[in-house]
Amino acid sequence: MPSASCDTLLDDIEDIVSQQDSKPQDRHFSRKHIVPKARRRNTQKCLQEEDSPPSDSTIPGIQKIWIRTWGCSHNNSDGEYMAGQLAAYGYKITENASDADLWLLNSCTVKNPAEDHFRNSIKRAQEENKKIVLAGCVPQAQPRQDYLQGLSVIGVQQIDRVVEVVEETIKGHSVRLLGQKKDNGKRLGGAPLDLPKIRKNPLIEIISINTGKKSWLLFFLYGERERERERERERERQRKEEEEEEEEEEEEEEEEEEEEEEEEEEEEEEEEEEEEEEEEEEEEEEEEEEEEEEEEEEEEEERGGGGRGGGGEGEKKEEEEEGGRKRRRGRRGRGGEERPNTIAIPKI
Repeated sequence: MPSASCDTLLDDIEDIVSQQDSKPQDRHFSRKHIVPKARRRNTQKCLQEEDSPPSDSTIPGIQKIWIRTWGCSHNNSDGEYMAGQLAAYGYKITENASDADLWLLNSCTVKNPAEDHFRNSIKRAQEENKKIVLAGCVPQAQPRQDYLQGLSVIGVQQIDRVVEVVEETIKGHSVRLLGQKKDNGKRLGGAPLDLPKIRKNPLIEIISINTGKKSWLLFFLYGERERERERERERERQRKEEEEEEEEEEEEEEEEEEEEEEEEEEEEEEEEEEEEEEEEEEEEEEEEEEEEEEEEEEEEEERGGGGRGGGGEGEKKEEEEEGGRKRRRGRRGRGGEERPNTIAIPKI
């Protein structure tokens, strides 16, 4: 290899053009006159593709959400705040419940009909295999209810975190945010009021001036707890009445069964007594017949002995025996009743 250093700097190969060749120079300098043209994109097609993601997608921020709110103006205001946050994040708020991917149910515990509608909506969402997020007073006051288990819940003071709860629910997780909102150890009155909002009625603005005693709806919850206790007492009373009625019915059935058994036993005893009486009567009749036969045999023997001595006495005895036998046969034919002794009077 040569040891001499190279002092000559070469330009780029595109810039090395012979000065004697005019054509390349003309071609080179003519580039400045070229006006670049921007390629147009089919933005409408791209937007359509972005707006219609696959139905089974779990990417947060592209799903449709249906929001249902029950109860007071404060609850409606919370629903508007949650809708505003979700829309700002990119979710589409829909009025068609069947078309939604997730249902956000904002409950109220002040009136029983509202709570009943809330329960029915949960059941319907589960039947339609919808993702569910629960909010409002019912899960806040009664978080251990059986029909709330396994579902995502957001408390009345945590509505500013609704996007987090919805994201985790869409991913298939169950989230519960029910705690007291704090800042540096101090309790706060709830979510801030400068959150984005979607008004249900564009002509009405709901302004929150208070979130209830001790920063959340304790005046509602206390009354609802009392009503719930009253309902529990009523259910307990009805349950006891039903148990008492069942016990009474069982006792009546047992008494009827005992009476039937006693009647059956009495009937069996009567039948046995009748059978015994019939057997005794038959035995007595047999004994009487045997005695009669023995008497007849003895009389025949006596007649046989007396016939040798004289025939007149034997004939009389035979007539007497024959009359006795007729009387006994007549007595048996009438069921044991004896016939009166009759004397045949010869006609003159």
